Amino acid sequence: MSCATYKCGFCGVQGHKITHCDSEEGTNLFNDIRSKAIDYIVLENRSIQERAKLFYKFLIRIYYVKELKLILSKIGSCVSGNIVVLAARFTYKYFLKNLALQQFPGIIDHEDTIHLRAYLDYWKDLSQGIKSVSQVNQELDDYFEFVRGLLYLDELHDSDFDFETAKFKFPINVVMKPIDLTEEKTPEYFECAICMEEECSILDKVEMGCNHSFCMTCVSNMLTNSQIKKKHPCCALCRADFKNMQVHMDNIMEDYNTRFCFAC
Repeated sequence: MSCATYKCGFCGVQGHKITHCDSEEGTNLFNDIRSKAIDYIVLENRSIQERAKLFYKFLIRIYYVKELKLILSKIGSCVSGNIVVLAARFTYKYFLKNLALQQFPGIIDHEDTIHLRAYLDYWKDLSQGIKSVSQVNQELDDYFEFVRGLLYLDELHDSDFDFETAKFKFPINVVMKPIDLTEEKTPEYFECAICMEEECSILDKVEMGCNHSFCMTCVSNMLTNSQIKKKHPCCALCRADFKNMQVHMDNIMEDYNTRFCFAC
C-alpha cells in the first residue's frame, strides 16, 4: 500500500499514518499534555501512585482516543487499544517511567520506593489491555495485604522464620534449552507479546508448555503476582496453567527454581 493511500487518524491529512503525524495541532497537544503531566508529578502530600491515578483520570476525562494515540506515537509507543488502555499506557511509559523515574526522581519517597515495583506492574497490566481496572486494583489490594502480613511476622522477631521458604511456590518444571548463537539462522532478538519490546534478547526468552513465549522480566512479574495472590500462574495469552518452562541460561533456571518453583 502506497503512502498516498493512508489517511492520518488525527489530522485527517492523506499521505501518512497517525504514527507519522507532524501537524502543528498535534505538536501543541503533546506539549500541553506534557506540561499538565508535570503539574501532576509535583503535587505535594500524595504518593506517586495517587499522582499517577489523578493524571490517568485527567486523560480519560479530557481527551479522545485519537488524541491519546497521537501522544503515544510521539513517544514511540504502540497506539492500539481502547481509551482505558491508551491512557494507562501513556501514564506507565511517560508519566512514571520517563518523568517520575528519570526526570523527577526526587519526588519518589521511601514509602513509594518500597512499593514501586507493584505500582509499575499495576500500570503495565492496564497498559497491555490484558486486565481490567478492577482486576489490577484487586491485585494491588492483595499485594498490600501480603506486605502487611510480612511486616506483622517481622514484628514477631522470630529469628527462625525463613521468608523465602514461606513464600508460595508452584509445581513448575523449569529446564534448560541451550541456544547456539554462532549459527547464522539463530535470531538475536524476539518480540515479547506482553511488554511489546521488539529487541528482547533471545537468551532472555522463556518458552511455556502452551507454546507461547515471553521475556524473562515479564514471566518473573507474572510469577511474583501469582505468588502474592497464592494462585497458580497462567499464560497471559491463552490462560493455560504454567506447567513447564524452557529457559536458555543457567542463572534464569536457578533463579526460578529458587524463588518460585518446588520440585515436582
